[in-house]
Amino acid sequence: MKYLIIGGGGFVGSWLTRELISRGHAVVIIDSSIYYSDSDKNRIKKINNFKKEYLLKGAKIYHKKFEDGGEKILKKEKPDILIHLAGIPLEKTDDIEISLKQLTDDVALTYKIIETVKKTKLKKFIFMSSISAYGDCIDTIDEDYRLLPKTPYGVSKASCEFLIKAQLNNWNIIRTTNIYGFADMNGRACNIIVGKILKGKNFWINKNIMMDFIYVKDLVAGIIEVALKAPAKEVFHISGNNAINLIEFVNILKKHFTFEYEVKDIHDRPRRGTMSNGKAKKVLGWFPKMSIDKGIIDYVKYVKEYGIA
Repeated sequence: MKYLIIGGGGFVGSWLTRELISRGHAVVIIDSSIYYSDSDKNRIKKINNFKKEYLLKGAKIYHKKFEDGGEKILKKEKPDILIHLAGIPLEKTDDIEISLKQLTDDVALTYKIIETVKKTKLKKFIFMSSISAYGDCIDTIDEDYRLLPKTPYGVSKASCEFLIKAQLNNWNIIRTTNIYGFADMNGRACNIIVGKILKGKNFWINKNIMMDFIYVKDLVAGIIEVALKAPAKEVFHISGNNAINLIEFVNILKKHFTFEYEVKDIHDRPRRGTMSNGKAKKVLGWFPKMSIDKGIIDYVKYVKEYGIA
């Protein structure tokens, strides 16, 4: 099977590439290599080397934006399955430039991809959405829960979902949640916290934050199950199925590092609950293999080997 991954050079895409190639699939990547983080140059260099030597080895990579030749690449490569991961994967409502790009560039890119896909004989189109498309979701929710996003990132994901459902027939949508793991350059919660711990910096935790964590290796395994087994026109939660308080997650890190932190009481984010993955388990036979404790152990192994979060 031949896969084309748009955004395949990013955090999730790189791990997905490694897993697909290890299973004998061919992988083509289109990636602009743009990262929205304030990581230092040494960390970026180490992560890029890790990706090149370990995660992306064996893939054919086009270093460009999809808008700058994606249609020609699709015609040339003739993939069986296209996985769309590209976009700015951050909820930074205090950064208007990022928010505007999510509302304009990310949605426009998805529309461009959709119009291109219509001209091909692609077997399946997979779009990576997010829990942010729901907005507030306090309790356990399934895939039929209403979409009422509260942030530009959530609005962009929900908008792309509506476009895909209206324009294509061979789609699957994956909604996931708080991903953690090594080689992330976009500043998700786990990497920010561990990065501060490694540097001995003070940090604080909002006691009101609940997150349904999923380890990146479990996520990419779930994406592949959707690609191979999911019926068309279905949405799946590829999630941890167990929302916990961020403080609980940080305390698990205390088993591996020595640090202190401050707790604050702030109400500035959508309220999150558990994303049930019962549908994925029933239809696809997928469920996460890594508990949070096991996932952190595996993550910390990379952190200590490379000296970066």
